[in-house]
Amino acid sequence: MRSNGLPTYIVPDIAYHYNKLVTRGFDKAIDILGADHHGYVPRMKAALTALGLDADKLDIVIYQMVRLVRDGETIKLSKRSGKAITLNTLLEEIPIDAARFFFNLREPNSHFDFDLGLAAEQSSENPVYYVQYAHARICSILRKAESEGVTLTTPAEGELDLLTSDEERALITHLSALTEEIISAAKNYDPAKITHYVVELATLFHKFYNAQRVMNDDKALMSARLYLCLAVKNTIKNILTMLKIEAPDSM
Repeated sequence: MRSNGLPTYIVPDIAYHYNKLVTRGFDKAIDILGADHHGYVPRMKAALTALGLDADKLDIVIYQMVRLVRDGETIKLSKRSGKAITLNTLLEEIPIDAARFFFNLREPNSHFDFDLGLAAEQSSENPVYYVQYAHARICSILRKAESEGVTLTTPAEGELDLLTSDEERALITHLSALTEEIISAAKNYDPAKITHYVVELATLFHKFYNAQRVMNDDKALMSARLYLCLAVKNTIKNILTMLKIEAPDSM
């Protein structure tokens, strides 16, 4: 008990974990803590053991500190002096889509420099803008196809075999890896795997777009390439939706 008569935070935390694992019957509890709270881990596991619970039901992910950077200069912060920036304050300066994407760009155990200028920038240097632009670009391609009277259909048997360029094969290979990436990210509590995946997908699509003409005189090849574009678009949209980030149709 503290001098003001209130319990330290470990007491309600013990009650919370007991409620989650016993009262509500969850199989697993996952805590996300800052690096300066690593001493909490053995105490909470010991508390669960003392209560007769399996301490392995509690997984704790330790995140390293985030350093805010503006124009190459670190913004000095201190919780003790009260000079700290809350998430609400951060969102007054950068879009929420950028915040969600940037905070998921690094593995939990790595330090992260959050570049405020880059997060607000509308350029290919900004990874979330780069991914969103890929989605918008594909939407533009599909609209153009529709305006020219091209009906998007599932390619006939053998038409997908026309996708033989290096850029097309790289896209197809990357698309096929999504399921394993999601499983790995979930098992390792590492959403950065998904943001890395979608940035690479956007990169591969832009390379494909610059190297190959989607709209062309070969109707079978055009159909196959439009189908590939649609697959990339749907994958980007699914991932951004997973991260609660907008997938714009135009930019």
